[in-house]
Amino acid sequence: MIMDRTAFRRFFNSEPGLFLILFFITAIVRSLLFTVLELDHDVSTYLVMANEWLRGIVPFTFYIDVKPIGIYALFALAIKVFGTNVCGVRILGIIFISLTAYFIHRILRHQGHDHKSSSFGAILFIVMISLHKWSWASNTEIFFILFSTWGLYLLLKAGKTLKFIWFGLVMGVGFVIKYHVLFDFTAFGLFYIISHWKDRGWICVLRDLSVSFIALLVPFALCHLYYFSIGSYDEFLFASFVIPSRYSNPVGIMERVSFFGEFLLSFAPFVLLILIAIFRKTLKRTEMLLYALWLAFAWIAIFMTGKRFFHYYIQAIPALALLAAAATIRLSGKWLFEHWTRMAGVTALLVFAAMWSQYSQLDRYRDPEFRKINQELQGELGEKDKIYIQQANVLYLLFDKEPMQRYVHNTLMFDSAHIKAFGIDNEAEYSRIMLQEPEHLIMPLRGNPGFDKEFMDQYEIEHYYSEDFVHWSRKSALLP
Repeated sequence: MIMDRTAFRRFFNSEPGLFLILFFITAIVRSLLFTVLELDHDVSTYLVMANEWLRGIVPFTFYIDVKPIGIYALFALAIKVFGTNVCGVRILGIIFISLTAYFIHRILRHQGHDHKSSSFGAILFIVMISLHKWSWASNTEIFFILFSTWGLYLLLKAGKTLKFIWFGLVMGVGFVIKYHVLFDFTAFGLFYIISHWKDRGWICVLRDLSVSFIALLVPFALCHLYYFSIGSYDEFLFASFVIPSRYSNPVGIMERVSFFGEFLLSFAPFVLLILIAIFRKTLKRTEMLLYALWLAFAWIAIFMTGKRFFHYYIQAIPALALLAAAATIRLSGKWLFEHWTRMAGVTALLVFAAMWSQYSQLDRYRDPEFRKINQELQGELGEKDKIYIQQANVLYLLFDKEPMQRYVHNTLMFDSAHIKAFGIDNEAEYSRIMLQEPEHLIMPLRGNPGFDKEFMDQYEIEHYYSEDFVHWSRKSALLP
């Protein structure tokens, strides 16, 4: 038994061993999420567009969404490795969360905490990012926060110019997943200026950050060159600049306060720990400054979108988790970490809390219609059959069928703000779909206002699953 404990401690203290432990904990915490077919329409959209990219249709050249190309590249990788299913991207999400947790650990170590307490901070992050329903899906934030966290670690360790280049490049990869990374870069840059202008001087500090910023632009510049080389530069510019410029909505101060307050309430126990640590002045000034800047700029980015989408909260979780970890470590002293059993017990309770939260809420995501439609139509759809799916866009992926609408996300053709931002001509888009004469439709019983009566008269109800999910098939006399 003594040998076993010694071997485990050696494994835990090694870099690969720590990552594998973090991966194992993340996989356990998020294991229940594999029981649901669809967690988020955004993720389904990225999967469908990534699958079409693998067929040869590059994002933005026909199918359109507002996210940068990096997220489709990651999802295409998941499909290539794991196949056309929803599990692959969730496994990829677990890998990215584990890596982010690892760099949370490295940042805490750099701030002077020991290996064991820093590891607990990494586990705290895993629990916090798995606790609430808006962070269960593998959305863009799950992926880009890895590059922000990794980038911060590189900046903290930077000394020579080459390391500042690496910091910029890593942040640049995150930037082509979601542009919000630029706000994290700004927060880190401000921290670097405040921390080093006295000992390094203004010229050196500004030179270091300028090199990093130029490096950050390299991945984005490569995206420009890629689209220019395939003759789709105008489409790239429209998706990258025009749509985002129209995407933000004006939001009142009280709405912003409410949105921020809900975030704090979602993590009330951790926020309370942070407030106690601040009141007792147990946090180091440098770590307070760093994490507070990161949290503040994350929220500036969230507010600037003008949208109240709860998955935006994810961007602020690493900074909050670092603050909560530092507060826990400082307040508990040696009590929590001097015995393995205490740390293991608290970890088990946190993991149980996250899994219980999932277990108690996942039923609302278990749409039996999705699974039934998937099972029944897999055998019915011919290889050349075309199908229009109005709401459950993940079915395009599962059927391995090309979407009939250019605007794959469920809400784009129905939400007035999205219609304006994307410049959608609904009449022309529905006319294009009707001219293709799909053999199957998956729509609500009430139908679709974009389809005219003459078109709908060609179809009859094949399967009724619910008010929102009805399978219409083209009347046999009209089939070729």
